[in-house]
Amino acid sequence: MKGIKTLAKLLPSTPSGTAMTPTEFDIDVWQSGGGGKGKPLSFDKSCYSLYWNDLPSLKDTKPVNSDQANDEKKTSDEPLAANERTKPKTVLKVDGYSFLGRMATYKYIIEHSLCNVGLPANATEEERSDLMKRVWGDNLERHFLWGYAALLDWEDRSGRLAYVGDNKMRGKDDDSSIATDSWWGYMNFCYSICILLGALDAGVLDPSIERIQLLDEHSNYLVRTDPIIRKTIKEWSIFWKEAVKPFVEKTLELQNNAATKNLPLDDPQHERLYDAMNEHEWAVHSSVFQWTVFDNASAHTSLPQRLLEDLPQPERKFCVGFCKIVDLFAALNWRTDLTTTLENGPGFMPLEVLTDKAHPPPSTSCSKIEGYRRKTVMEMHNLCDTSDEALQTMASVWKRVGRWEAVRRDVGSMIHGLSHGNIFVKTKELCRFAIYLCLPANTWEALLWVGVAAAATATSTGLRVSRNSRKNK
Repeated sequence: MKGIKTLAKLLPSTPSGTAMTPTEFDIDVWQSGGGGKGKPLSFDKSCYSLYWNDLPSLKDTKPVNSDQANDEKKTSDEPLAANERTKPKTVLKVDGYSFLGRMATYKYIIEHSLCNVGLPANATEEERSDLMKRVWGDNLERHFLWGYAALLDWEDRSGRLAYVGDNKMRGKDDDSSIATDSWWGYMNFCYSICILLGALDAGVLDPSIERIQLLDEHSNYLVRTDPIIRKTIKEWSIFWKEAVKPFVEKTLELQNNAATKNLPLDDPQHERLYDAMNEHEWAVHSSVFQWTVFDNASAHTSLPQRLLEDLPQPERKFCVGFCKIVDLFAALNWRTDLTTTLENGPGFMPLEVLTDKAHPPPSTSCSKIEGYRRKTVMEMHNLCDTSDEALQTMASVWKRVGRWEAVRRDVGSMIHGLSHGNIFVKTKELCRFAIYLCLPANTWEALLWVGVAAAATATSTGLRVSRNSRKNK
């Protein structure tokens, strides 16, 4: 596939002008998003427009003779290996500990994952490109990895990928390398490189891919020796095979069926398929955070837990709260596709690592957007201190509210209103929240509500009759 250079035409409101220069990028506008459902920010105001078309290619294609191809077999315990592939052979070369390498990884997966479902091994590039657009949209805007890329951009922009502990920072002008003792760098490895390795293990990449070559020593070390990383790769492999592949197959079935072939991708039948895949995605998220942050069963401290402990206390609490909020996003089955990200923004995340010195008190005067960022920090710190029981109660409440499609599709506006709105906006969103919370969740609950209402009516009627009877006496 030739990249998505027409991505600036994603939506009618998006100008199709030339790529922006870094000086034109406004982080406040980007974090704010476009204004909720149906109001996406134009693509050229997003972080992606700064570098998306200039990211390095991962593919290194070389002709391979048949004898060499027959000699190369897959080993079941090696995630970097691949099945025998069609020729010519292609190697994906990835710098796993650089910002550009990981962003290029996201771009490659968005453009090439599951591009061969239902197609012969010798399908043309155009045929694979057309299949991807049929599943993920004309500009691949429905792919779930756009939100991951936005988070990676924030991690780099805020210095979190360069943070090496003891209040030391990698020089901003060094290069795009990621510090090997950055907690955020390790965690994003689980949500970028591990996703790619899982996709290869699941056999959902271009059939010509022979293997993935990690170019840096630390990435290879993690894949070889870190049990959490290896477990995470396997978990993403299962996700690709058991969630994404069935989603793609069933989406294509709907499109190939004469009765449903003209349904738009936002039709409820397509949306239900996407929601099922999305639920599995959040389940993987929760599992990875459990292994990396919350698992205290082991006698020794894992690498990510040691990296977390080395962070300043304000940053460490923010990290733990950030991990806990995943349970709430999972309860809502929040979308991480491009359209949702452009509509709601990536969130008002702090632009500096939170040290005692760089964490001003809430009373300090600041801009409105900076105030939102400070409130995000405060809310993450509160979540860090929230007990597991209270968090599960919150998740259950949000899951009940989020069962309504009207809420799920515009939950960004509700959360923004509840967190940052004025008194009138907060009151409106609270009322909206309460209504969806109280509405019956299923037929049995509806019958229960009817029964309660009938009983209350009968009781009220009986009391009135009793009072009238006493009066008549």
